[in-house]
Amino acid sequence: SFFEIFRDWVFTTYLSDFRNVYEFGSGSGFNLIALSKKYPKKKMIGFDWSISATEILNDYRRVTNKDIKGALFDFFQPDYSIEIPTKTAVMTFCAFEQIGHKFTEMLNFFMQKKPDLIIQMEPTLEYYDYTSYFDQQAIQYHKSRNYLSGYLTRLHELENLNQIEIIHSKRLNFGNKYQESYSIHIWKPL
Repeated sequence: SFFEIFRDWVFTTYLSDFRNVYEFGSGSGFNLIALSKKYPKKKMIGFDWSISATEILNDYRRVTNKDIKGALFDFFQPDYSIEIPTKTAVMTFCAFEQIGHKFTEMLNFFMQKKPDLIIQMEPTLEYYDYTSYFDQQAIQYHKSRNYLSGYLTRLHELENLNQIEIIHSKRLNFGNKYQESYSIHIWKPL
């Protein structure tokens, strides 16, 4: 319930003015489906490397007639032919976690395509407190799963180089019994 409330706050606060919303690593599309119910006139694309996941979104489009679709996408070999028009926000929700320290290709893709806004809810190793027993357990779990590593550090480096602007980045202190899944990073390429 907390996730749904927070996600709705993110949608309301950051996405109301965008014509297009693209989610990378959309899975079954539950975030875009929730967004389409709130903003039925937005164009939405859910990119995922699972054929089944993209078919779910395409079936949803057929049933609802909303401007939403699923498309195949590989984080390790981004398709640079994909156009990201102006007034487009991009989001990832617990998707970058799956690529560990191999985020460079996707980060380069975002930097070149320059969406107007990027919203990412991802477990973030840099936010853990190494002196906290609870965080030590989360760190151990995070590392054993080979989840996202070094990403926030890289975003800060890019901001120091005036290549991006970090609008908001925060540890939410919310997750599951193993880790905090939902730190949020909102930024844009310059």
